Amino acid sequence: MRVIIVALSLHVIFFVYGEAQIFDGWKRETVGVRPRSPSISRPGNLRWKSKAFDYEFVTDASRVVANVSGFWRSSGFCPPDPHQKVCDWLSSSSVVQDIAFIGAVPFSGIQQIRVHWLLDSISITSVRDNNKATYNFTCLDDFIDILFSNGLYPGFEIMGNPSNYFTDFENHEQVVQWKDFIQDLATHYIDQYGLGYVSKWNFESWNEPRKKAFDGLNMTLKGFLNYYDATAEGLKQASPLLRLGGPGGECPEVFDTQSYCWALLDHAANGVSYFTGKKDIKLDFISIHKKGLPPENVDVMMEREKKFISILRRNLPTLSTKPIYNDEADPQVTWSADREWQADVTYAAMATKTVVEHLQSTDINIHMLSNDNAFLSYQPYPFTQRTLLARFQVNTTSPPHVQFIRKPIYAVMGMLSLLGEQLLLRSPANDRHFCSVSLLDTSLANLSIIATVHEPLSGSLHDSWRLAIIVYFSKDTIIDSEQVEVSIIMQSLPVHKDLTYVIDILDNVYSNPFAFWKFSGRPATPDWNVFQEMRNFEEPVRIKGPVRWSSLDHGRINLTMRHPSVALIHFCSKIESPPNQVTNVVLYNITFGQVLIVWDDSCVSSKCIKTYEVEFSRVNRENLFHRINPRDSYFTSFVFFKVNSTLLQVKESSTEETRGFYRVRAVDYWGRPGPYSLVTSYP
Repeated sequence: MRVIIVALSLHVIFFVYGEAQIFDGWKRETVGVRPRSPSISRPGNLRWKSKAFDYEFVTDASRVVANVSGFWRSSGFCPPDPHQKVCDWLSSSSVVQDIAFIGAVPFSGIQQIRVHWLLDSISITSVRDNNKATYNFTCLDDFIDILFSNGLYPGFEIMGNPSNYFTDFENHEQVVQWKDFIQDLATHYIDQYGLGYVSKWNFESWNEPRKKAFDGLNMTLKGFLNYYDATAEGLKQASPLLRLGGPGGECPEVFDTQSYCWALLDHAANGVSYFTGKKDIKLDFISIHKKGLPPENVDVMMEREKKFISILRRNLPTLSTKPIYNDEADPQVTWSADREWQADVTYAAMATKTVVEHLQSTDINIHMLSNDNAFLSYQPYPFTQRTLLARFQVNTTSPPHVQFIRKPIYAVMGMLSLLGEQLLLRSPANDRHFCSVSLLDTSLANLSIIATVHEPLSGSLHDSWRLAIIVYFSKDTIIDSEQVEVSIIMQSLPVHKDLTYVIDILDNVYSNPFAFWKFSGRPATPDWNVFQEMRNFEEPVRIKGPVRWSSLDHGRINLTMRHPSVALIHFCSKIESPPNQVTNVVLYNITFGQVLIVWDDSCVSSKCIKTYEVEFSRVNRENLFHRINPRDSYFTSFVFFKVNSTLLQVKESSTEETRGFYRVRAVDYWGRPGPYSLVTSYP
């Protein structure tokens, strides 16, 4: 038996499994109001076994050791070739819905989307005799506005070539023009959105410069450094508060200043600016790409990060205190590769393992991990590419449309969003003083926990003390269904009035829309029923709660975890008041009779949300609204459809029954509803 102490700032709890159901050898379990398929037989109940635990954790309420920044809340994508036509893609229905879903990860679970080739969305309309160009930002404005309206920031790569105008960054006039262009770009968006928003953007140098995909530019190594200095100077002139980092690439595992990556870092540490002639080169963060490799994907990624940090400290010690971003921290290269483990909880559990091991590591201090997974999947691989969502292009309607299914990797970002701001220590049980202990215990690399707390602001009526524990069971890309017994013992627990908890589970039984799609024959165009059934498997399942913590729980949580899986245990002390109002309800047309509803939870204040209630009425009258989302969920999106046909075809003469009025409210763990949002009409 392995025993671990985890310092918690309060209690923990876990779950029991419900009823097991089978379809063709694939097991699905039903919990709560999750609908059952009439074609599924039910062999009976799963019961707990009385046996020794495979893993045992001890929690201690007095061991807060660090702050947690939410460094994993980033994703990214690349427009398809030819990227000179990026405007058509950025304004497409697929991208608009993709970003709406990403923005709807609860509690800002994803905050940034890092995007390639944005500068190709800008055109030059004229160049005056003094080489001062006039730029058309309309296309990029539209895209930034989509991000802004969904509560997201761009990871803004200074990558692309407006109107293919620039040719050579060893040419002095063009270097100066580029500096002026970057200043105009930054000033334009500060004027549009304010410095408070734009100062949160991570501007970054050209992605993967070693690949030399420079959009027709003659970008020699010297020209690349000139380009960087011009970018830095342009941003500084717009505002010294803007952030810029680089080199945005892999960086060789030897220190070589002839490589673009190490050359840029050496230039920042030891060089002088093209414009000032001083050693004042702007580098606010260091961005690298260190990905995993099977079968031990996470360990490989972290070893590569560790090696980079070692080389940096040895050769460029003045940069050793700079924040480091691994902004393509993926388990494996090539987003478009067809890999079944990217379709189910295997990927979600591995992403959780990556976050937890970085939090526990004493050797690696990464300030941002970005999963490069906001891409749009395509047939015949809607689920199996490295994406947050499975995308289906449906051509049986007029006009054609796209449907998205949220994958487990999306769901786990919502679970992680409930973590608090204070980290609690994990250590072997026999180490009473928590001194000189490696927090990355290789014997527990496949199953571990992380615990955090949130302390409310004094006097807050809508916030309270919270404890969140994440448990993961991941063997990286290894596929099996091993089941283990885990126990969590609680110690030194402070007392809170009416302390209430919930337990959510994400595994390949409860939360695997890909499995249902396979069971349905992998249809390229699923019918309405298949889409609806897949959506029943999109989210983690609430196994227990909200219920009050009591002495009947005996201070111990016992659970069974089936590989791969992620569990969330979330405790809240009772809040003085109900949740605040939901805001910014937005409706997106998907197709005839189907609408995507998203809303903003940033003003709700509480994270102790049992569910959102989405209500609809054909006319805007108080007594005619009724709830349309049948399952409780703290995710801030819902797809509503109401058609008379089971096929993805409707008659033009049909009445679109989704036309009407919508409103949303939050309900907390104690069953208290907050005020309704403002009513929004559709269309």
